[in-house]
Amino acid sequence: MREADPPLIGRHPVLELLRADSRRVEEIAIIAEGRGPALQELLTLAKSRGVKISFRTREQLTSMAGTPHHQGVVARAAGLPVAFSTLPIRSRTASLPWMLGLSSLTRSSGDIFSRAPIA
Repeated sequence: MREADPPLIGRHPVLELLRADSRRVEEIAIIAEGRGPALQELLTLAKSRGVKISFRTREQLTSMAGTPHHQGVVARAAGLPVAFSTLPIRSRTASLPWMLGLSSLTRSSGDIFSRAPIA
């Protein structure tokens, strides 16, 4: 995992990360007093994938997430694979086409493009 990779926060985003099994998950930190079916499914999936699970205090999770809105779950995962793709973009005002080059996707942009197939 690169140092700049932001953590993934929230029960459902982390659960979807585990379900997709598309990125290496380094660790899942869960609030120590957490309960419920979503957390139980998350724990079961994490154990089956060999992911390190740690139980933390609310303050520790807030520090890891950088926000108090973590829903008791924070995951550290490897960044999206580096890919290079070009998308031709035509402009109505310019005679030459524009080209958008993507060399790396982070969580903020990666979530938008993560479901798009790359040939």
